[in-house]
Amino acid sequence: MNRFLLCILGVIFIGSFNVATVFSQTDFGKISGNFQMEAQYYNPDSIIGAPPVAEKILSNSFANIIYKKGNFTAGMRYESYRNALLGYPEGFSNQSGIAYRFAQFSSDEFDVTVGNFFEQFGTGMIFRSYENRPLGFDNAMEGVRVKFRPTYGLEMTGLIGKNRLYFGLGQGIVRGFNVDANVGDMFKDLLPADMVLKIGGSAVSKFENPSSATLNLPGNVLATSARVNFIYDAFSLESEFAYKVNDPTDFNNSTFNPGNGAFLQASYVGEGYGFTFGAKRIDNMDMRSQRSSLLFETAMNFLPPLTKVHTRRLPTLYPYATQNNGEFGIQGDAFFVIPEDAPLGLGGLNGTTVNVNYSEIHGLDTVATGDLRYEADFGVDFFQGDKLYFRDFNIDIETYLSKKVKINFGYIGITYDQGVIESPGKSMLNAHTIYGDLSYTLARNNTIRFEAQHMSVSHKDLNKVQPINGSWVMGLVEYSLAPSFFLSAWNEYNYGNKDEALRQNYYGSQFIYVKESNRLTFGYSRQRAGILCVGGVCRFVPASNGFSLSLTGSF
Repeated sequence: MNRFLLCILGVIFIGSFNVATVFSQTDFGKISGNFQMEAQYYNPDSIIGAPPVAEKILSNSFANIIYKKGNFTAGMRYESYRNALLGYPEGFSNQSGIAYRFAQFSSDEFDVTVGNFFEQFGTGMIFRSYENRPLGFDNAMEGVRVKFRPTYGLEMTGLIGKNRLYFGLGQGIVRGFNVDANVGDMFKDLLPADMVLKIGGSAVSKFENPSSATLNLPGNVLATSARVNFIYDAFSLESEFAYKVNDPTDFNNSTFNPGNGAFLQASYVGEGYGFTFGAKRIDNMDMRSQRSSLLFETAMNFLPPLTKVHTRRLPTLYPYATQNNGEFGIQGDAFFVIPEDAPLGLGGLNGTTVNVNYSEIHGLDTVATGDLRYEADFGVDFFQGDKLYFRDFNIDIETYLSKKVKINFGYIGITYDQGVIESPGKSMLNAHTIYGDLSYTLARNNTIRFEAQHMSVSHKDLNKVQPINGSWVMGLVEYSLAPSFFLSAWNEYNYGNKDEALRQNYYGSQFIYVKESNRLTFGYSRQRAGILCVGGVCRFVPASNGFSLSLTGSF
């Protein structure tokens, strides 16, 4: 089957350069795609820990080619890492080839895919196959997926295959089944017109030959989940519960405990205000199709985060990484708009938007009950603060002072256990960030923006202070001539570093040009080391010094 698919896609790929226009306008079908190239020139910088790079230039590139005619779709992605950018998973380095290819037939009742595909069941707690290119994360499935829709509002999905592992496949075989039902669509007169009720259930298993001479490892590992989503008028509720049988690995300290997870999120949106509350409990829910995998290789599932993703530069030093082996967390988020006619001018020109967010993550209280087994309390005592991993309180305020002037300012307070989130031996710290920016419209589509940030950092254990974890100050200026030209320059200064030699400036500039669906970015930066996280999944990014070039586009 793979050779057959490659032959078809090879013909499509070669022919697309000569006949794409003809295909797009005739019965032959339509060809589309997109591409991306990231390259960086590296200078060694021993002061900030930027290592020398023998090749000088490293790059990551890919291109997708998609062919579609009627109910049939086929495509492929070519990837090249010569060599991979610093910090990217080493398994990609010096690799290139067709890493993703598929053929798909879709109708009202059936959807059949052979080859590679991405899929998610519910929140992803027991199964999610997806990619995140900035992280170097790609656990695409290779196999067969079938979707069946016997009636309106009901969809069943079955799949079997293996997870991608760089340019190969993981050892384990993954099997999955999912059903989603929209009660209102299936039974038209059962619910009020403004009510939505969705229920679903999933089962996923993996098979991997036991490979331990000392432990009686299971060959088959099963996980199940059930979920309910409810919407009524302005109120919504999302919930899911998951369970998996024991699967001892190096990641969970070879425990024979089963795993479980619960996720709950409720929200309400009114006129000029809204709030969201979420809670999550995870116990031994690391799932991967190959036990010997490292970091996030061959991950089978995704545990939805309950912390805010900050876009301000300095707080990104301390993003939260989901602890798959055990955590209990809550998050609350609220926004409201102060009307423009409020006293003391608090409403600004068109109203002032205030967003308040709070999240707190704890470890589970566990007690050993035998060899490789333990008991975990269902919840934690937040008021006592036992096993606190992460806490974040932030407030953001945005308003227009005039038609040309917009201001945005706020505060971010983070408590962060480096020893848990990053690596043992590091300390608990508190980081307090204040920020503000001002945007001034010079003319139509012509704007200049100034931003300043300050982050003060204190450590619970001064003997464990890491060199980069001092206090910081940051400034940025950005000019935009929308929609095509953007220019920015910035500087971060680590003035509070314990080591005076490491009180360094991290500066950079960037130029962006956009035309239609194409984007060119060129810049220079002295980049500090840090943790890059997306959705609770993280990787370490080393320090670097040099020029970078990015080109993306679609057709």
